[in-house]
Amino acid sequence: MNKQLQITNKKNVCEQPNSFQSETGSITIVVALMLPAMLFIIGLIVNAAQVGFNQQRLDNTCDTISMSSAAAQAAGMNEEGDLNAERMKEFKKCRKYLSHNIWYSFWEGNKVIRYFKKCITNLRKYQDDANIYYAQEALKTAEHVKNINQPEGIEWELKPDNMGEKLVEYEECKKKPVFFVSAEKLRVFDPSFIVASTWSNSRAGSTYVTGPHNGISYRIKKYDTFVPGMGFIREKVKKTDKPVEAAFTLVQKPKDYIMFPSIFGKMPELKSYSKAKPAGGNIEEGKATYMPVLINNRKEDK
Repeated sequence: MNKQLQITNKKNVCEQPNSFQSETGSITIVVALMLPAMLFIIGLIVNAAQVGFNQQRLDNTCDTISMSSAAAQAAGMNEEGDLNAERMKEFKKCRKYLSHNIWYSFWEGNKVIRYFKKCITNLRKYQDDANIYYAQEALKTAEHVKNINQPEGIEWELKPDNMGEKLVEYEECKKKPVFFVSAEKLRVFDPSFIVASTWSNSRAGSTYVTGPHNGISYRIKKYDTFVPGMGFIREKVKKTDKPVEAAFTLVQKPKDYIMFPSIFGKMPELKSYSKAKPAGGNIEEGKATYMPVLINNRKEDK
């Protein structure tokens, strides 16, 4: 009996290694068959994550570009507002200066008006120059931000959306009047007269004779009198077009996937759209308080 048990145990011990080898061989075959599918799934996940990462980076960069460009535009709008405020100050100075003095003559009062008109005209020239300069700076700023954020080996294309050569369209407001008073020397005939007893050119004076000589000599006297004067000055400008905006489309050209590019090919072309604008100020009122604000995120206007 004991011998039979020993023989049975020996048989079981001998059979166990053969069973383990059989199971190991089966697992190896299954893994070998599933490995390509597993690698394909892993590659699909990694490549999908690559697309998502690139799109997120593109969106963030596009937002940064539009906000940076809008910041340059806000600086320009603040410059326009400051210059408009200076124009209003010059207009008030002109009105105060004219009204607080009695001018020697009408032409002296007009000379003051011409002086302040020239000052305001020069300020308008500065406004026109700033209008063009800051529009160009907004585009340069956007291109600079794109270049410093563009990764190596990736090609980005920046497309401005309806950003013109000028920052904002504006026109002059209506002319406003300015008033002054001048003290004029008026030449009038003196009602008093001299009766000539005998005819005498030296007595009558040919320049004082009116009509045929009748023995009466009229004299001209100068009287000081106050004469009102008036002029017109364009005080400021106002916007005539819609608010300025910084809108861009950023495009990433197709590139190879990280895993198995021979199988998956290239990534699709990625796009991102972002829009910002300067807000919070008022050019017409001379309020230079513009700041960049993001107004449209990822939704391109039709």
